[in-house]
Amino acid sequence: MYIGKRTASLPSYCSKCGKPHPWIQTILDNAAELIALDTELSEPEKIAIKASIPDLLVETPKTPIAEAKFKIYFAKMGQVVKTGMYNLIVDVISESVKKSIFPD
Repeated sequence: MYIGKRTASLPSYCSKCGKPHPWIQTILDNAAELIALDTELSEPEKIAIKASIPDLLVETPKTPIAEAKFKIYFAKMGQVVKTGMYNLIVDVISESVKKSIFPD
């Protein structure tokens, strides 16, 4: 048995059908629930940030736009939701996105 940090990453989406794997769907659902709790964002902002999250998990042509939306709306979130969102997605977003939106 090996105890330590896992270095191999699990795929986010099914290579055959394109749907999120159950562990990713849970993260997406939890992110949506966290965003719904936020009192600082307007409804259109909540919709925009929710829609951006799937493109942060894997590199797609939409990733740069998703990064910009996430940065803008993440900055507006209340601290409790912001902390929860960071903890939820920091380990599943792509490395380049992580460096861009969480540079510290």
